[in-house]
Amino acid sequence: MNEGGSGAEYFSSKRGGSFTAIIDPSLFKWGVPKKSLAELRSIASKTKLTGPGWNGNEMEDEWSIAISDVSRRKTSKLNSQGFSKFDKNWLLIYDNIDSGNIDLSSAYLVKELVDYWSENSFDKIFVETGNFVIELQDGKFAKLKLNDVWKQ
Repeated sequence: MNEGGSGAEYFSSKRGGSFTAIIDPSLFKWGVPKKSLAELRSIASKTKLTGPGWNGNEMEDEWSIAISDVSRRKTSKLNSQGFSKFDKNWLLIYDNIDSGNIDLSSAYLVKELVDYWSENSFDKIFVETGNFVIELQDGKFAKLKLNDVWKQ
């Protein structure tokens, strides 16, 4: 359950007694080193938020850096020997980063990818995030509503 937009996830389990943990996503920001098992156990034992959180546009900036990093990593694979290229090469990214209610305006992600586009890059990048698909192409940005065909 997301509590009041704070990004903190509250879990409880009755198996073997009562247990409550607060998982603070700001302790797992993009680009920070992986946590050790001892660190993860310490985090899981907390009953209060202990992370630094985000200020201002930090969440949008972090999300944009994450999408840019993934795009650039996949682009190096696109350009590796043995990879079959086509006339048009598109990258689809499924965003499973817990980013709360970020502002999906073009400014953040377009800025992060300004130096990305070339003859060696993907022609388009699509990012599925929440209820939207973000389409990026050489500095152009479109936010498309994701239609769930399985919902009745």
